[in-house]
Amino acid sequence: TKGRYSSSLNMNLRGDDFNIFSSYDGRFFNMNGGGTTLRTSTFSSPSGDINSILDQNSSSRNSMNNHSINLGADYYLAEKEFVTLSTQFRFGDNQSKSLNGNLNYSDPAVVQSQFDRITDGTRDNSSGNYTLSYKKTYENRTQELTADILYSQSSMTSDSDIRQNYSYPVQSTSLQKSLSNNTNKLWLIQSNYVMPLGGWGRLETGLRSQIKDLTMVNDYLTWNPLTGTYGASNLVNNNYLYNEQVHALYGIFSNSLGSFTTQIGLRAEQVMVK
Repeated sequence: TKGRYSSSLNMNLRGDDFNIFSSYDGRFFNMNGGGTTLRTSTFSSPSGDINSILDQNSSSRNSMNNHSINLGADYYLAEKEFVTLSTQFRFGDNQSKSLNGNLNYSDPAVVQSQFDRITDGTRDNSSGNYTLSYKKTYENRTQELTADILYSQSSMTSDSDIRQNYSYPVQSTSLQKSLSNNTNKLWLIQSNYVMPLGGWGRLETGLRSQIKDLTMVNDYLTWNPLTGTYGASNLVNNNYLYNEQVHALYGIFSNSLGSFTTQIGLRAEQVMVK
């Protein structure tokens, strides 16, 4: 409705010792917008108040196409023991174009500046999550063993062209380009075991390792009419690299005494950041 469409599909296949599942989701948007702004600013001076009026008009058009696909399967090794392999893919693109007209004048209507700003941009994004899980339960419902391996990655690139046409006080044109390239990667390995101790309570032990890599590259380029090329600005560009590793082992003993629950835990952790 009104330029917005969505679709979805789900499938499931079950057997004696397996279960296969999948789904698709799509969203497609086309949106138009616009607006006007009239702002008056008053400044005091020895000769009297000075008014500055900003008159803005804007219009925009945006489109977005996003897709999501999920695939997975459960396989039962035994009645109370199974493994799960699942994946999720997401990808899409956005396109946008906007026009902003700016007129600045004083009172009485004396034009101080006038220019139009046109922005035309695209953005592409994609991500994937991959998970392998194991779970085993026992006759005692409080006893359980789980393990997971997860890998996740995502990326986003964008490209925007910005054009400003000045008509007053001097006719001129300036061109800029904004570029972004961001990636995010994550590894996660974890396992947890809960063992009941009869009337003594229960003991929970586990491990967890996480490795994260983050890259952000944002460049802002300005057109140089003398060389006929875009040049980078070190004052505006932003490049960021981040790596984090967290490895931990833990143990927790818990017991209930009437309506009170007590817990004693110990955790060893190593963190590396650069």
